[in-house]
Amino acid sequence: MYAFLHDLLSDKKGGEIFRCFSPWHFGYILIAVAMILVAFFTVRKKSASARMKTAGAFSDIAFGLYMADFFLMPFAYEMIDIEKLPFHVCTAMCVMCFLSRYVKALEPYRIHFTLLGFISNLVYLIYPAGVMWHAVHPLCYRVVQTLLFHGVMTAYGFLTLAFDEKGLSFKTCCRDLIVLAAMTLWAILGNILYRGAAGSYDHDFNWFFVEADPFGMMDTRVAPLVMPFVNIAVFFAVEMVVYLIYYLCKKKFQPADLSGKGKKIMKECRFKEFRYSPGYSDMRGARHHEELKKDENGAWIIVCYDREDFQEPEKVTTYAVSEENALQFAAFLEERNFISLSKRKDSDLFVTDYSPWDYNIIYERTDENLRRFERNVYYTISEYKKYSDKDYKLLKEVNERFKALRGEKISERVEEER
Repeated sequence: MYAFLHDLLSDKKGGEIFRCFSPWHFGYILIAVAMILVAFFTVRKKSASARMKTAGAFSDIAFGLYMADFFLMPFAYEMIDIEKLPFHVCTAMCVMCFLSRYVKALEPYRIHFTLLGFISNLVYLIYPAGVMWHAVHPLCYRVVQTLLFHGVMTAYGFLTLAFDEKGLSFKTCCRDLIVLAAMTLWAILGNILYRGAAGSYDHDFNWFFVEADPFGMMDTRVAPLVMPFVNIAVFFAVEMVVYLIYYLCKKKFQPADLSGKGKKIMKECRFKEFRYSPGYSDMRGARHHEELKKDENGAWIIVCYDREDFQEPEKVTTYAVSEENALQFAAFLEERNFISLSKRKDSDLFVTDYSPWDYNIIYERTDENLRRFERNVYYTISEYKKYSDKDYKLLKEVNERFKALRGEKISERVEEER
C-alpha cells in the first residue's frame, strides 16, 4: 500500500513543471475565484447565519486539508516536513481562524485573524514561491494540496469579510497590531526551537521572515533585528488598505440612510414585531400579509395570511424562526436604520393600487413604569412615498432577508369566512 500511495503522491520530476503565472498557475487561481463567486452568489440572499455557516465551512475544509497533509506527507515526501508546522502566517492563521470559531475567548479576534489570513494566503496564491522552488509537475500532490489549501483559505477570508455582520471597524484596528505582534513572537519562538543541527537533523527556518527578508537584500546580521518590525509595519499597512477598501465598498453599497436619525429609539426599546403586506392592484379582494413575532410560548414565528379573492377562504400558515435568525434580522434593520424610511415625504404619483404595499415595525419600550398600551412604538413604511434608489435597494434586501427567515412549517389551516 505504501508503495502505491508513494507513487501516487510523490513529486513528479522532469517534464512540465509548475511556473509562476503559467497557464497552470492561472488555472489554480481561476479555481479559487470560482469557489468564491459560486459560494458568494449562492448564499448572499440567505439569512446571516446561513451565510456565516457557509464561510465557516471553508475554514473547516482548510483546517481539514492542513491536518490531513501531515498524514499524507510520509507518502509524498518520505517524511513529515517540519517546514509545515504552523509557524508560517498562512498555516498559523488557518489554525487560529478555526479555533476562533469554537473558542469563545478568541471570538473578538476572529475577524482580525481572518483579515491577516486572507491577505497572506492571497499573496501566496498569487506568488507561490514554495511550490515553484521544488520545480515539480503542476498536477503533483505538493502543488495541488498547497494551492488548494491557500485558495480555500482565501475564499474563507473573502466570504467572512463580506458576510460578517460586525465586519471591520477602524475602532478595533489595534487588535490587528496585537495579532501581528503575537504572530511575530510565535514565529520567533518557532525559529529558536527548531533551528539547529543534531545527528541527522539540520534545519534553519525563516518562518514569517523574521530571520531574513524574503529577497535576501538585507545584511544577515541586521535582518533579525529589523525584519520583525518591518513585517508588522508592512502587513499592518496592507490591512489598513483593506480597511479603506472595505469602508468604501460598504459606503457605496449601503442601501439606507445611516445618518443616525431615529436610532435613539433603539436604545430605549427592543424589537417586537415586523409586518409586511405586498399589496394588490385589483378589486378581487386579495390579501397577502406576513408577521414576524413571538408566539404565546416566546418562540419566534412567521404567520402568513393568504387569500386570492373574496370568494375564497383565507389560508393561514405558520413557520418556525430560530431566535438567532430573528435577532440578526432585527439587528440588520437597526444597522441599516430601516425605520428612517418612514420619514420619507409623500409621492406625487397617482394612487393606482387598491392596497399599496407596506411594512410595519413595532418596538416595545423597556420602561416598566409605562402602561401596557404606552409601550409599543410603531413605524410604517408605505408605497406612495419618495424613495431613492438606495432606499429601493434596501427594501429589496429586507424582502430577501425576511423571506429567508422561514424555517420549518409548523401548521397550516384554512379560515372560512364568518
